[in-house]
Amino acid sequence: MKHADYKGGMISVIMPVYNTVGYLSESIESCLKQTYGNIELIAVNDGSTDNSLQILQEYARKDSRVKVFTGLNQGVVMARKRAIENANGEYLYFLDSDDTLQSEIFSPLIKKMKETNADMVLSDLLVQNKSDINILRHSIRKNDEISYLQELLLYRFPGSLYPVLFKRQLFENIDIPIELKIGEDFLTLVQIMMKYSPKYALIDTAAHCYVQQRTGSAMNTCSPEMARQQILLSDYVERQLRINSGLYEKLQCEIAYFHMHNLFVYLSKVGKNPDRAVIRRFIDNYAEKARPYMGKGMRVKAKAIEKNNFLYRITESLLNII
Repeated sequence: MKHADYKGGMISVIMPVYNTVGYLSESIESCLKQTYGNIELIAVNDGSTDNSLQILQEYARKDSRVKVFTGLNQGVVMARKRAIENANGEYLYFLDSDDTLQSEIFSPLIKKMKETNADMVLSDLLVQNKSDINILRHSIRKNDEISYLQELLLYRFPGSLYPVLFKRQLFENIDIPIELKIGEDFLTLVQIMMKYSPKYALIDTAAHCYVQQRTGSAMNTCSPEMARQQILLSDYVERQLRINSGLYEKLQCEIAYFHMHNLFVYLSKVGKNPDRAVIRRFIDNYAEKARPYMGKGMRVKAKAIEKNNFLYRITESLLNII
């Protein structure tokens, strides 16, 4: 395939890989077929136990733009860190190994970045589930820290590193704890906003197709440990936001909503014996502040779990029926 467009600097596509043999070839192909030619694909095999590494090595033999690193399973945080350390690009784009890119998307992202002198450019996102594909559009309308963080904390757009083209320097001095197994992207975005206050721009084009809740993915796993991870994410984000006391005070309601949302995700994953101390801490600190953004169902569930676990389960069941 002819790669006509090389203007604008190299893009390093960062791809951690763990047991995605059924998706991997399509994901790689979607990257290599871009008409923007000045790219490299940095793939880190994170201890896969299927044939993912063999697929990566075959592509590396066929295309010099594919660079493969492999090691023991250490999680997505370490895999991405290793990829970034070995990247040569001026820009970074993050692609999970079960997702795909739309054709000819890097050129408009680079063009927008040059036109606006932005540090990061966001696009819309295609979300694929078992039955159909939907477009998730960004709702940000102002180019400032508060607007971005408001939309992020209210879960109005994905708290992920895609579909975003970043200037590489935004990832200097970003430190994500390796114990965090979910929400790593969310915490990274919060750190970037707090450390660099980057200028961002938007394009009204879907760059990226996200495969929603692939079987076996961390976000699709219910267990006491995954529930604990949800609370861990809340606590790490809270610490980062407190770095800027001015922003923290202005975003009290949005931060509270973020925590209440995570509490309900925790309850959906933990099983029959949630930690009442965790519940009490979240209800006491965040429920009232989050009210402006909580719908009726969320408010009813908050009241129910405040009383006891049994009442919450009954309330949740009734709300699901309704």
